[in-house]
Amino acid sequence: SSGINAEWPLRPGEHLFARFTQKCDSLAGWITESKTYFKKDNIAEADLNELLGKIKSDDAFDTDMTIHRERLDQVANLAQEMVQQGFSKAAEVAARSQAMNGLWENLLVARTKHREDLENARETQEKIDAMRLEFAKKANPFNNWLEGAREDLLDMFVCHSIEEVNSLVTAHEEFKACLPEFHQIFLDIQQMQQEIDVVASFGTNPYTNLEVDTLGTKWNELLQLIPQRDQLLQDALVKKKEKSTD
Repeated sequence: SSGINAEWPLRPGEHLFARFTQKCDSLAGWITESKTYFKKDNIAEADLNELLGKIKSDDAFDTDMTIHRERLDQVANLAQEMVQQGFSKAAEVAARSQAMNGLWENLLVARTKHREDLENARETQEKIDAMRLEFAKKANPFNNWLEGAREDLLDMFVCHSIEEVNSLVTAHEEFKACLPEFHQIFLDIQQMQQEIDVVASFGTNPYTNLEVDTLGTKWNELLQLIPQRDQLLQDALVKKKEKSTD
């Protein structure tokens, strides 16, 4: 009866075969899980910090690989033992062992590609990060200059003499003489943003909240204030001249 059969100990070959099958199933499951993870890992939309985290995880995966590589060796040793013993299922065992080697090779290919993708993405994100930092280094001081210049142009003045008006006119002319230089800075900032947009498909600049459009608006407002200031100074000059001739 089946009850008596159940009490019979497994023959040595059957016992090895059971261990072999269990080890193969377990290892094949782990390989499939790992390959699925590599395939699904969303590298393309990861920012620099996320990528650095993924690379750390990938380094830790090396330890996992070493442990499972030992299991693959155990599978091969068990298969060899059964073949040497002339086990009845030796051909099946040899084929399964060979298949496990194939699975492992596939995993190595998937893992290598995943690592290369991570490194390439990190290189790209580091480049973008450096470009964003350079943008901030130019945009922040330019924004400060714009705000300071706006305040100066709107500054109300009371002049008691022609000399005082003249000194304001001189300062204003010097300011206007600097405009081409600052316009070039603005063009450089625009160019930098365009270059960032070419390579960065997502994410914001962690180094500044300033955007080119905002700076452009402020720049245009500044240009409109200049002729108003010209007019105010000319009016003040005329008044002072009229007073001095009275």
